[in-house]
Formats: sequence, C-alpha cells, structure tokens
Amino acid sequence: MLNIQSTPNKEITKEKWKSPTGAAFLNILIAGLGFAYISEWTKAVLSFIIVWIFGIVSVLVFGNVFILAIVGYILVIAWTYDVAKKKYGLQKPGK
Repeated sequence: MLNIQSTPNKEITKEKWKSPTGAAFLNILIAGLGFAYISEWTKAVLSFIIVWIFGIVSVLVFGNVFILAIVGYILVIAWTYDVAKKKYGLQKPGK
C-alpha cells in the first residue's frame, strides 16, 4: 500500500477537531472529499485518482465500472478513516 506519512497529532482544540467517521462518510459521497475535510489535499487528489483508475481498469477488464471501483472506494474510505484517526484521535479534546 502507499506509505504516505500524515502530519503528526498536534494540540487540537475543540474548534479544530475533525471527526474520523465524518471524514470517512464524506469519502463515500465523493472520493477524496474526506481528505479535503481534514486538510490533506494531496491525499484528496490521490484518492480521487485511485478510484478513477480502479474504475477505468474495471471497465477495460470486466466491462463493468463497479467491480473494481467498489474495491478502490473501500480502500480509500479505510485509508481516510485511519489518517483522520491518527491526526485527530477518536474523541474531541476535553471529553
């Protein structure tokens, strides 16, 4: 898999905290939107491209865009959740 380091967990205030679950959900809507939500712009573009590549390969090999595109989406959603969890933690600060 890709070995892209995320930014280290800094002092996160309640106002700046972002939900890993919310980031994963946004990625379900549009590939890369979850990374944009947590300000990981390079990963946002990369994840969008990954899902498109999976879709194109799926059309060329199977004649159906959904077979590999779903696999790409699942990988990107899991990746987004993992990066957001490492960057922000699972709970808002102060809880």
